[in-house]
Amino acid sequence: MPVALPPSLRTSVLLGGRGVAGGVDGSSEPASTWREAMRIGRVLPSGSGAGFRADPGPILAAASALPVDEVLLRVEWARLAPSEGVLDEAEVAWMAEVLGTLHAAGRRTGIVLTDGAVPSWLGPEAWLMPATPDRLATLALALVEALPGLVDAVVPVEEPGTWCLAGWVAGAAPPLRVLATRDALAALDAMMASHLLVTDALAATTPSIEVAWLASAGVAQVAERVMLGLSGGPSGLSRAIAVMAERGPGRAAELVETSDAAPAMPVLPFGADVARPSGPVAATAWAAAQTGAPLATTVAEALGTSPGGRIGLRLQHSCATIDGRGRTSRLRGHHRLAQLHGALGDLRDQDEKVGRLILGEVTDRWRWGSFTTREGIFGVDRTRGAKGYELLTTDSSGVDVAGGLIELLAPRSA
Repeated sequence: MPVALPPSLRTSVLLGGRGVAGGVDGSSEPASTWREAMRIGRVLPSGSGAGFRADPGPILAAASALPVDEVLLRVEWARLAPSEGVLDEAEVAWMAEVLGTLHAAGRRTGIVLTDGAVPSWLGPEAWLMPATPDRLATLALALVEALPGLVDAVVPVEEPGTWCLAGWVAGAAPPLRVLATRDALAALDAMMASHLLVTDALAATTPSIEVAWLASAGVAQVAERVMLGLSGGPSGLSRAIAVMAERGPGRAAELVETSDAAPAMPVLPFGADVARPSGPVAATAWAAAQTGAPLATTVAEALGTSPGGRIGLRLQHSCATIDGRGRTSRLRGHHRLAQLHGALGDLRDQDEKVGRLILGEVTDRWRWGSFTTREGIFGVDRTRGAKGYELLTTDSSGVDVAGGLIELLAPRSA
């Protein structure tokens, strides 16, 4: 049944990421800090992607057919800057082609600069180095200048707290350390400083470009808020994180005090059954960390943790758990459209509060070292096909999510 939405609400999807675009960490390819983990067998290779780089047409056609206002494209820092001080012209040209195609289809476009991964030449502990936030701000300005009129929004670091939890506490992402909590907070301080530096730089040079903060879930989001001096989350947990963070660099807090730019829109997650590390140690650490502040399951719960002002929301949903041989252990795709229907209904009277709703991922992707968790609106079957993959017309559980979205958003797409 169609749902009438506030006219000012922007609907979005996320596109790309590891295992979708490919072209990094393989032989003779630009390297990120994931490469060593792949070489020593800590994680599965992210592979050549789903054909997106070689032939972006099919995935772009699928994304353009969705009844959404905006597509947020993930880019790979290691490909954009394969060596220090160099912006790869071929990669920028590829981005221009993709963003231009989406603009021609009537979509706003944004770029997500990093999910936490950095080029290998920066080193696995790059987020503990003082210069890394400034490097990311420089990259953002260079991309916006090289892509005139093609970038409407920038996300400096996607879910920064989640990366720090995975990298320094759960050992599930570079630098693959376990229970290094203070270093995790120092790295998070650098990521939130990057967010603020990009916000200030774009406000000064290209104020028409929006900067968004894709917040993490659970305890990782509480830590992000602490770094920005925002309220929200269990008060005891916030105080404990603040005490530990006081011994860190504190650059984010200083930038909050001196910034003249308007705060970026926070995009808060809600949903259920999101991707998590598969290794036993990492999974245990991950689960323990999330018990203090679990993911909000509904729009109402997410709004209840709002830091104030106009916010965005992001549905997180895993439709299936399927291993590399095609063996299925869980199918949950049928829940997604019901979740979206409920969320859209809850947003009908939130015109002044919610400005963006991210409906999910365009395709399945590699996350936390494997392809096991499937979350795309369009699934990617990696067990057959001449190239080793096949883009599905449904999600990986067989549900026609695209058709369901067209029906749900019929009043907007008419």
